[in-house]
Amino acid sequence: MFEKIKKEIINSIDSLLRYALAMTGNEEDAKDLVQETCYKALKNMDSLDENSNVKAWLFTIMRNLWLNQRKRNLISPIHLDETIENVSDEWNINPEELLINNEMRQLLMKALNDLPDAYKEILILRYFEDFSYSEISKILDCPLGTVMSRLNRAREKLKEAFLKIYEKK
Repeated sequence: MFEKIKKEIINSIDSLLRYALAMTGNEEDAKDLVQETCYKALKNMDSLDENSNVKAWLFTIMRNLWLNQRKRNLISPIHLDETIENVSDEWNINPEELLINNEMRQLLMKALNDLPDAYKEILILRYFEDFSYSEISKILDCPLGTVMSRLNRAREKLKEAFLKIYEKK
């Protein structure tokens, strides 16, 4: 069982790094956060049972570490500019469409960065990391209804922020 958990931890490192980048806004801080998360997870593997969702457990550990670090002002606030990988190589579209998509993505990322941390975080967990509502509820340690309402408000706030930025353009 421990080998299975270790393998899941290793397979989650890229997702953890993306999430850490989103939270810290700094690659070095993100790498440190991932390392600390993995260390803590490996140290506490015996607390998991066989049916545990290891990825959600890792994200919970990371979030708690990050919150504790923020309380001690060790890392800066969330900035998502660095977190989005350039997927344009995978797109099979013409250069004009690519330019428009890149501009829209940049505007969307700016709007996302302008949101309060709670909204930004829940959008990242749902749409970047593809966690279910139930998994997000466990990661954020809040009721399922709170996740659903916060996600709804976050989408509305993102839409408003995006439209403001887009209209100024």
